[in-house]
Amino acid sequence: MKTLLTGIFIIAIALFLAGCAGQQNTIIPTGQVVGVPGPAGVNGSDGETGATGSTGETGETGETGETGETGETGETGETGETEYVAQTSNTDIVNMRFSDVTIKTGDTVTWTNQDTEQHTVSSDSGNELNSPVMENGQTYSHTFTVAGTYTYHCSIHPSMKARVTVED
Repeated sequence: MKTLLTGIFIIAIALFLAGCAGQQNTIIPTGQVVGVPGPAGVNGSDGETGATGSTGETGETGETGETGETGETGETGETGETEYVAQTSNTDIVNMRFSDVTIKTGDTVTWTNQDTEQHTVSSDSGNELNSPVMENGQTYSHTFTVAGTYTYHCSIHPSMKARVTVED
C-alpha cells in the first residue's frame, strides 16, 4: 500500500509542475510585462499569452497663478470716553467745625453730626443746602448737579462755615 501512495504522490507532483509551467511571466526592465508561451491546451488557453501594453507618460504640472494683492487695512475706530461713576463723599461735623470738600459734578456729600450739639447745613445764599436740625449721629445728604462753589454755615452756630467745590 505504501508503494501505491508513493506512486500517486509522484504523479500528482508531476501534473502540478506541468500545470504551473504555463503560468510564468517575465518582467522586462522597461516596465512591460510580457507573456511567455505556455503549452497548448493548459487551462483552456490556446497556447500563448498576449503582451501587456505599456503605461502612458504623466503630463506636465501646470504653472501656479500669481497671488493677488493684499487689501488695505481699515481705520481703527475711535475710543469711547470712560463714563464717570458718581461718588459719595462723607464728612463729619466734629468739635463745632465743618470741613471743606471738593467733588465732581453728580457726586453726593453726606454730613454726619459727631458733636453732642445740634447742627444744620444751610446755604449762605439761596436754599441749595437746607438740612433739618441734626442731632448727634444723624446725617444729611445732597447731590450736586452743577459745577461751582457752594458756601454754607450752621444756622444754630453762624460762626461754623465751610464750602463745597464742585468740578466738572
